[in-house]
Amino acid sequence: MVRNLETVLQQYAHFLPEHLELLKTRLHVKAMVKNELLLRSGQVCNTLYFINKGAVKLVDEQENTINLFAQNEWMLEIKSFTSQKPTAYSLVAVEEGELFYFSVKDLHELIQISPAFFQLAKLMEAGHENLAYQNNRLSPEEKYEKLLNEKPQYIQVFPAKTIASFLNMTPETLSRVRRKLIS
Repeated sequence: MVRNLETVLQQYAHFLPEHLELLKTRLHVKAMVKNELLLRSGQVCNTLYFINKGAVKLVDEQENTINLFAQNEWMLEIKSFTSQKPTAYSLVAVEEGELFYFSVKDLHELIQISPAFFQLAKLMEAGHENLAYQNNRLSPEEKYEKLLNEKPQYIQVFPAKTIASFLNMTPETLSRVRRKLIS
């Protein structure tokens, strides 16, 4: 169960076995249900999540998809987490799953115990990297090809409407792009 987490952690930084054990003592486990609100607009994001199983989307008040997160990825609303101010977004479970998480308080305590935990900042960057898919300088075809090449699991997990919103295009444009790429 925690093996996926350890593998992903080691991709970002080298953690000694004793650091991994210490981190595990701070981890909490949460089962999530489809459509569950993990973070609501107006709340402060004070939790860093690891998706052990499932998928989540970050949406604005108009239900536009701002970011996507899937299995074996870190998830947070980075602006709220780093500023500790209320967010304008919501984190919504797209399917049932399981999360591991720890709080910003846990993170600060871990950093006080060992400077090695400063490496966890890379996890926050990972939770923010998906935003490049909404780059308006890319054509719809380029956005979709980038997604296919870098995050093909998203195509399997998220509905087309969510993918279209995430790529900042209409569902009809996404459908045309898919047809064009297949032919």
